[in-house]
Amino acid sequence: MRTVQIYVENRRLELFSDEKIVVNSSIQNIEDLSGVLTDFSQTFSVPCTPINNYIFEHYYNNDVDPTIDQRLRRDARIEIDHIPFRNGKVQMELGQIKEGMPNNYQVTFFGDVVTLKDLMGEDKLIDLDYSSLDHTYSGAEIQSRIETDPSTTDYDVRYPLISSDRVWQYGDGSSNDISVSGTAIDYTELFPAVRVKSIFDLIETKYGVTFTGSFLDTKRFTNLFMWFKNKDTYTYTTPQKAIRFGIGDLPPDPVRESEVFIEYIPPYTLLTGSYTDAVNIKHNLRVEISTASSIDYYLDVYQNGILVSSLLGNGTQTFNVVNNALNYFSLDYVYFFRLRSVSSATFSATITYDINYTLVQWSGAAIIASANFTDTYSDTTAASFTTDADTDLQSLCPDMKVVDFFKGILNVFNMTCYATDLTTYKIEPLDNWYNNGIEWNITEYLNSDEITYARPSLYKKINFEWEQSMSFMNREFYDLFKREYGSLNAMFDFDGGEYTIKVPFETQLPTKFTGTNLQVAYSLGTDPEYKAYIPKPTLMYMYEQQTSLVDFYFHDGSTANLISEYMPFGQDVYFNQNENTLNFGSEISSFTLDVEDLSLYRNYYEAYMLNLYNPKTRLVTCKCNLPLSILTNINLNDQVIIRDKKYIINEMSSDLTSGDVQFTLLSNWRDSFDYSYSITVDNTNSTVQVNYSVPEDTTVTIGSSFESNFVTISDTTPTGEQVITLTILQNLSGVQRTNTFPVTVVNRGVTLPTQFIVVIQEA
Repeated sequence: MRTVQIYVENRRLELFSDEKIVVNSSIQNIEDLSGVLTDFSQTFSVPCTPINNYIFEHYYNNDVDPTIDQRLRRDARIEIDHIPFRNGKVQMELGQIKEGMPNNYQVTFFGDVVTLKDLMGEDKLIDLDYSSLDHTYSGAEIQSRIETDPSTTDYDVRYPLISSDRVWQYGDGSSNDISVSGTAIDYTELFPAVRVKSIFDLIETKYGVTFTGSFLDTKRFTNLFMWFKNKDTYTYTTPQKAIRFGIGDLPPDPVRESEVFIEYIPPYTLLTGSYTDAVNIKHNLRVEISTASSIDYYLDVYQNGILVSSLLGNGTQTFNVVNNALNYFSLDYVYFFRLRSVSSATFSATITYDINYTLVQWSGAAIIASANFTDTYSDTTAASFTTDADTDLQSLCPDMKVVDFFKGILNVFNMTCYATDLTTYKIEPLDNWYNNGIEWNITEYLNSDEITYARPSLYKKINFEWEQSMSFMNREFYDLFKREYGSLNAMFDFDGGEYTIKVPFETQLPTKFTGTNLQVAYSLGTDPEYKAYIPKPTLMYMYEQQTSLVDFYFHDGSTANLISEYMPFGQDVYFNQNENTLNFGSEISSFTLDVEDLSLYRNYYEAYMLNLYNPKTRLVTCKCNLPLSILTNINLNDQVIIRDKKYIINEMSSDLTSGDVQFTLLSNWRDSFDYSYSITVDNTNSTVQVNYSVPEDTTVTIGSSFESNFVTISDTTPTGEQVITLTILQNLSGVQRTNTFPVTVVNRGVTLPTQFIVVIQEA
């Protein structure tokens, strides 16, 4: 029998000697193809010993004042014979008393992905700090972020040509003709789009975590943007400026630093002289904003960290934030204030906090004396402050939870997320993740010869859907084809039900003006009103810079400028000399006007699905007893070998005390270690990126080309997960040419059949 150690915040629990601890593990279960799962244990009991009582603070007794909120999950780890097994969190379920005595606590262990979800909690994207991405809000700055090629300046915030105001036309001489200077696109018509990778960076900063994975650095991810539009039309305000009062003040003064503390006041603390009671206690809080500018501004009021109101002002004005609030009504509130304005201006502020109350003297049931009192606390900003003429991305942020955004992006690219240490999470597409696993032959550890080979419970139809877009372009597409643009209904020759993978984002159908390379989109409803609407969080790809057949006019606030080059936004990204699309299925691209096949399904879902729906695939259930060396090292992306057949892990349930493991496995018909790559490129100088994931016990060596070299490979002995760059010279020979590189793969000392990297370059 093995010994299991469980630590809660580095304190070791005492366990029952006969308690079974079973951990169930799964990443992507065939019954929930959109799920990003993790380890969790069945609920298990631990005794109410003095050590455990200290850790769980006598949870069975609610008379105890806790120092730790036991409703929250707490950091934990599991070891087997002091060998690390899993990190995660434990959740208190209950404390039990038997025969009048404390007996046990019941807790559940959760793995690291749940830990990440706990960190994000109910936070929304608006709670992230976008100040590092804010920039000067001016027509000239926006024009630069429309025009500039990433090779010059790779802006993390761009301005897609999406109209929320009018239906732009080109060359028709109408009032909406953007090829004419007098009816140019005005910079105030455009909303910003933020690079999704930058939002991931902000999530890392807020929660103190690190995301790794080579896919996050490839163009198919770095060129993905999310549109920041949460209102019908753009009304500019500067970023918030914190108003700071009472710098250096300490209790009992309630005005401290940038916060005002309004707390319940015990009546007896107000007594003076012969008075015996304080009644009718009320709180008042006023903020006076002073400015010489006659512009609109907003005083944002936060109560206990939550924005409760945005008060519009102009010129010098006093705002009654709290007015005659009863003492019990204003129990333990903390206020702080931020200010933003429609243009840069200078302000100062004064805060006044009054406590009004009546002191009385009783004689029996009669009041024989009373007097009204006011205690006043007032403070002024130490110096005037100026709002910055920058964007305020936070105020434009889509209304979406951080966890929904994060999981939604994982689902778009069929990615997994798993912890590599306490604060580092690796993110990679499912195929890459499987390719990074190793093989374990468990045949000798099977408990018996009984193995069940079942028909997988698969679906006949799998729907891949975006949120419905109300753009008139999308609605016209639906009217024509009776389906949403960018979605996919994948049909399989299988007797089963229906399953839907729906991502929480919208994708808009752009349009390209005839005879031009100018593509635009619309956040406008159907005709005849073409009314602006607030879209769901909207994803889009940035395409290559266009420098011909582009000309349109853009008004920067002072001048209408002719723009002859710009960065298009839509569903396409040009990666490795191929069009890749943000659509789930093959669609006619609005920009290339060709059917683009490298869709989200083709790139990230198809290989997994084809393996599932292979007629020879079986769902295999077996039991075994694994040695500790395998149990503590096997990962969910590893392959299991039973009698020379390879399987991927659908689920595994591990009894940590006995080493008994029940596997649910799926036949694996894909190459275990697939490092082959083939691509056809044009005759120009170019580069190609290839993702490699090499397990620790595997070596990969890329040999010299069989032909005369025109391709240089950045790393011929890749390790771990990395991006290899192929640099390809221009073809001046006049004929098609090929470079073929042999790839030698050695896994655990066994050399596998040779694979090849093949580059074909057109004449």
